[in-house]
Amino acid sequence: MPDLADQQLLPIANTVEVINGNNFNDIALYPRIKPLLNAHTVGDLTKSVNSVKQSLEFLGTKPEIKLCANEPEIQDVSTDENKSSALPVRTVVDLSKVASNSWNIDTIANLDYALIQGRYSYFNALKIGDVFDLRTDIGIGNSQLSSGLATWSVPTINPVRIGFSGFYGTIGLPILDCAIAEHNVSAVLMSTLPFNVSAKFGLLAANRHICFVHDSASDIVRAKIGLNSLKTALFANFEHRTPVSVAKASFELSGQPGDASHLKSLFSFRTWFKFLSSDASDSLNSKLRLNFNGCLGVLQSLKPVGERLSLCDSLQLEDTSLLRFKKSSLDSAQNFIYNAQASLLTKLPGKPIDLMSTKFVVEVGQVGQLSQLGEIQSMPLATVAAGLTYSTKSAKFDLLYAVPLTGDQPRLSTGIEVQLG
Repeated sequence: MPDLADQQLLPIANTVEVINGNNFNDIALYPRIKPLLNAHTVGDLTKSVNSVKQSLEFLGTKPEIKLCANEPEIQDVSTDENKSSALPVRTVVDLSKVASNSWNIDTIANLDYALIQGRYSYFNALKIGDVFDLRTDIGIGNSQLSSGLATWSVPTINPVRIGFSGFYGTIGLPILDCAIAEHNVSAVLMSTLPFNVSAKFGLLAANRHICFVHDSASDIVRAKIGLNSLKTALFANFEHRTPVSVAKASFELSGQPGDASHLKSLFSFRTWFKFLSSDASDSLNSKLRLNFNGCLGVLQSLKPVGERLSLCDSLQLEDTSLLRFKKSSLDSAQNFIYNAQASLLTKLPGKPIDLMSTKFVVEVGQVGQLSQLGEIQSMPLATVAAGLTYSTKSAKFDLLYAVPLTGDQPRLSTGIEVQLG
C-alpha cells in the first residue's frame, strides 16, 4: 500500500468491515463509523480515524482500526465526465474489546459503626453503550446508614451522556443525634470539559424527614420527627483528577417546589506526595507518603433574615474526619463546615511488616451556623492522632489513637476496609 503520509489527496474507494459489530445496535454504531464511509481521499480517511475511534470509545469499547489495501494495483474508476483513479482501501474496525459487567464490595468498620458498600454495573443492556449502575449501603451502629441508588445512563453526542437515577436512603446526622430518611429522583447530563474536568448538570426532586432520634437528641429535633420536607434542586458538580490529586466542586440551588430559596456550595480537595518509591504510581511501595485533604461547605438562604433552614439540609463532614463536635440543639440546619487534614505515613522496613506504616494525623475544622452578618455560632476544633496502618491492594486496616486539642476525651479509632471484585 502506498505511504499514506505522501498521498493525502489521492482518491480512495473505501469499504468498511466491522468485526463483532453485533455488540451494538445500528442506531448507536452507524452514526459513529459514518465518517469512514464518507471519506473520499486518503486525507479524509486518516483524519476521520481518530475521531471515529474516540466516538466508539464513548460507547464503552476499545476499538482497533486498521487500514488495508484490497489489491496491490490501482483500480481505474474513471468516467467520461471525470477521469480519475482511486486507491482501493479496506478499513477494518475491530470492536472485540468491550466493557464487561463489574461488581465490588467494600466493608468499613470502626468503633462507631460498620458499613457494607456494594456496587454492580451492567453494561450495554440495550446494545447502545448504556450502563445500569446499582449501589447499596448497609450500616450498623451510630451511622444509621442504609441506602440504595439505581442509575441508568446512555451516551448521546460525544462526549455527553444522559442519566436518570432514583435514590432511597437513611443517613445519620451525628451532630444532631438523629437520622434522616430521603428518597429522590434526578435527571443529569454528564460530560467531559476542557482541562480534564468531568461535569454533571441535573435536576432533582426529593422528600426528606427525620426518621430516628437518639435518646440524647434535643427536644427541638424530637419535635420535628416525621415531618416531611420537600425539595427541588438544580445542581452542577465538577471534578478534576490528576495522578496525584482530586479536586471537586458542587453547587445546588434548591427550595420548595417552584420556590428557590437556598444555595449550597461545597468544595473539597485531596492530594498526596510519595517519596523514596521505585514506582511513583504505586503507593504501596512508597516508603514515605504525605496526604492533604480538606473541604469547605456553605449553605446560604436566599430568603429574608430570620427564615430558618430545614434540619434535613444540615451539612456534615465526611466519615474520614477524626473531629468530634459537640451535639447541637439549634433548630436550624448547620450551614457552614470546613476541615483540613494532613497525614504522614512511613512504611516499616523488612518483611513481614513491610505492609505496615506508622501514621500521624493533624486535623482542624468547624461545623456550625453562619449568620448573614458573617458570624459563626460554634467553636473551631482540632485533633491529633497517631497509630498504625496495614494496607494491601484489597484491604486496609487503621488503628489510631486520637487526642482532641479542644474538648472531648482521647479515644481509640479503628477502621477496616475490604474490597472484593
